[in-house]
Amino acid sequence: MHNHQSECLFQSRECPFRKFSDDKCSWSGILSDIGGHVRSEHGRKIIEHTSGLAVTLQNFNTAQRYFKAISIWGELFYLVWETTNLTFYFSVFHVGHKKEAEEFIYEFKLGKYRDTISVTGACRSYLQAEREVVKLNECVALHYRTVQRYISESKNLSCEIEIRRKSLVEVNILARRRILAAPSANAAPSDNAWLA
Repeated sequence: MHNHQSECLFQSRECPFRKFSDDKCSWSGILSDIGGHVRSEHGRKIIEHTSGLAVTLQNFNTAQRYFKAISIWGELFYLVWETTNLTFYFSVFHVGHKKEAEEFIYEFKLGKYRDTISVTGACRSYLQAEREVVKLNECVALHYRTVQRYISESKNLSCEIEIRRKSLVEVNILARRRILAAPSANAAPSDNAWLA
C-alpha cells in the first residue's frame, strides 16, 4: 500500500520548489499538473536548455544547499547539491513518475582538461525522497576534500551537467549490472561483485 501511495499519479503533491528548496510555495496538486504550475509560477527560476549545462555555485560552502530547476525537451528536472558530514552529494530529479525518470541519465563533471572527475548516474524521480536517494547512494557522492581541489580562489565551484535519454546500449549495460549485482540464493557473496 505504501508503495502505491508513493507512486500514485493522482495523489496530491507539493511544489518541487518547496520540496527541494526554501521556497514557501503552498501549491499542491496531482503529478501531471506540476509542470504547468512550475512554468507559470516559477518560470523565471527555470533554465531552458538543450544540451550540456555549465553551473557555477557561488560562495560554495558546506552549510548551504544549492538547487537549480532546468527544462530540457519539455521535461522538468531539479538539480540538487549538498554537503553533509564531509560528503558532497549531487543528484538529478526528474519531475515525473519513476518509470519516466528511468529513461534519463546524467553526466556530472568537476574540473577541466586532464584533472577531471566525471560520474554518470541515473536520474531519480521527484517522487523519491531526497534522503532516500542519498542514503542508498543513488547519487554522486564525493569526499569533501576531493571537491575542495576544484573550488576557485573566489570560493566558486564550477561543474558541468549533461542530461540525456538512455540509449539502448546503456539500458542493456545497466540491466546487466543489476543482474550481476543481485545476490543469488545459491551463491556465496563475492568481493568482486559489481555494484549497480
